[in-house]
Amino acid sequence: TSGSMGKPPNRASPKREAANEELLQQAVRLHQQGQLDEAEATYRQILRADPNSHRVLNLIGLAGFQRGNIADSLRDLGRAASIAPRVAKYHYDLGVVTQTHGQLAESIGHYQRALALDARSAATWENLGVALFDLDQNRESIIAFERALALNPASLLALGNLATLRRWQGDHAAALELIERGLALDPLNADLRMKRAETLLATGKLAAGWEDYAWRFVHGVAWGAQPGTYVPLPKWAGEALAGRRVLLHAEQGIGDEVMFASCLRELADIP
Repeated sequence: TSGSMGKPPNRASPKREAANEELLQQAVRLHQQGQLDEAEATYRQILRADPNSHRVLNLIGLAGFQRGNIADSLRDLGRAASIAPRVAKYHYDLGVVTQTHGQLAESIGHYQRALALDARSAATWENLGVALFDLDQNRESIIAFERALALNPASLLALGNLATLRRWQGDHAAALELIERGLALDPLNADLRMKRAETLLATGKLAAGWEDYAWRFVHGVAWGAQPGTYVPLPKWAGEALAGRRVLLHAEQGIGDEVMFASCLRELADIP
């Protein structure tokens, strides 16, 4: 017996597909050059011909994120992930946008979906670790950072955050080992220098700890250090003070000021 067959699905001609691909590459170049208005206009031109192009929806969602249009970005990224749910990158991008805007629980869900599809993405494990860290889910955060390091041993983000978590657990030796690994890769990393300072000071290694602690001025915003007003005088290096004065200034929070005020008597007693 024979039966009638339905019409084949509508597909763009090879010529039209080639034209759309060329237009997409043009839009991507504009996007990479930071010409977001022009890139978005070109993406939308492609979408008018193919509204379900998940590649274009993902890209236009990323452009919206860069422009600060978060609602539009999440809508377009979400559509891309809905149309092509097996593409790990689309879930990862949703995680980045939601995490950046403080929607940590949502970002964790997106990263977990991305990892279910591609468990070998070090960047996804890193970002998941940070989101868990920020929600005080420290045990899960440690696992995520360890997975990130297994995939990318040079991850400074994972090394630094895992060092902090190990120090909080009281494992200072493990924390120092992680920090030293990071500093071997980036000796001028102020964040790692400060983490080492905290760890050394916590273990009574004061001379080395204070030396690293001076790096807070390099990364002052993150560590709460505010350089004092410039004074055209030499910095005191511990030499004798007979007949001289030392100018002290407040630098961090009130807690630090109170703590270090306990050292004023010793300073005053220096000959």
